[in-house]
Amino acid sequence: MNQRWTFAGVLTLSVGLLMVSGCQKKPPKGAQKVEPAPQTAQPGPEAAPVAEDGTITLGPLTAKLPAGWQSVAPNAPMRKAEIQIPATDEGGIPGTITVFYFGPQAGSVDMNIERWVGQFEQPGGEPLTQEMVKRETFTANGLEVTMVSFAGTQRASQMPGSVQMHALSGFMNVSGIVVTPDGPWFFKGTGPEKLMSANRTAFKTFLESMEYHGQQAASPQSAQHGIGG
Repeated sequence: MNQRWTFAGVLTLSVGLLMVSGCQKKPPKGAQKVEPAPQTAQPGPEAAPVAEDGTITLGPLTAKLPAGWQSVAPNAPMRKAEIQIPATDEGGIPGTITVFYFGPQAGSVDMNIERWVGQFEQPGGEPLTQEMVKRETFTANGLEVTMVSFAGTQRASQMPGSVQMHALSGFMNVSGIVVTPDGPWFFKGTGPEKLMSANRTAFKTFLESMEYHGQQAASPQSAQHGIGG
């Protein structure tokens, strides 16, 4: 009896498999197999263009790059541009100026400067004091510019996508905020103190050469971030 039930079960299973197989749709004769479209890599950010006379274009702004400074491709999508200050010593760390624009709602100048200062500390771990922060405001071709500089230990970055994973002692921040009719542009410069200090005057000259040429559409990140790096 067990043999009869085993044979019946196998027969039922076989018939069921044949029915399922027959229900599957078969492609018509002569039909071509459609291959999935190949995945193309998205192009990364490009370096801001620089003319033969050293004029760099940054959205609606132009400025004159100091001799030796180079426009390079930004290493993060949030950055509008990136400028590199070559190291003076072979194998040394270069200075980096990152350019941000977050639209009209990017927060006040004071708020962003406080954020930058908070990214540094004294060698002993204490916060920087107001006396350690040099600040000046001037006008560049009708644009209000605020420039700051301070030195100490740059804390390990907590920004998403940042490549800086540890603190950097003996570093300096030389940065500027250029207020345009369509919102502030942020120029955050960091690097070894000796290098950045030697380029501080060149950085101010760079900011003084800023010219505004038209309106810039607000960045989609402005509502989420509202901070200058």
